[in-house]
Amino acid sequence: MSKKNQSSEPIVIKKYANRRLYNTDTSSYVTLEDLCTMVKDGSEFIVYDAKSGDDLTRQILTQIIFEQESNGEHLLPTNFLRSIIGFYDNSLKDFVPHYLDGAMKSFSGNQEKMREMMGLGSRVSDELLALAVIKLLRDRQGLVGGPAPALTAGLLQRRQVEQAWRRLPAVLDRHGERAGV
Repeated sequence: MSKKNQSSEPIVIKKYANRRLYNTDTSSYVTLEDLCTMVKDGSEFIVYDAKSGDDLTRQILTQIIFEQESNGEHLLPTNFLRSIIGFYDNSLKDFVPHYLDGAMKSFSGNQEKMREMMGLGSRVSDELLALAVIKLLRDRQGLVGGPAPALTAGLLQRRQVEQAWRRLPAVLDRHGERAGV
């Protein structure tokens, strides 16, 4: 689907009037699913309208999220989506993108720190790591909404990570993936 783009420049995707997407790096048409895979693989791309040259990247990424949510991958809570919509007419709307970007970077960094502290590397799936963290946080702090509030508040300390590590075998046993750890 995507050759290795040797330069640091993002891959250019052109969107044509017939709604088809063309990957200029591979000289082939791609689907939203292909672009979703590229995002997950860490490929950078920019989507331009083939006729006007307008940058459509945000709209295409939003469309990919819509497709994921429509396919049963419910990552975004309803109240979060309502809050986002509410910020479009809010005086803080210029601050929101920077805040969300920082929060996501912090969340990703905390996920990597958890892996490092537990010595997991890539041996345990993200899903199982998340299950272990969620279980720890729910047990420890009585959280209902999952780990995101606790991670941004900095509640994960080394002792808590060690507790999560001790509880991880039970989570792995329940999911039949113990042999890989």
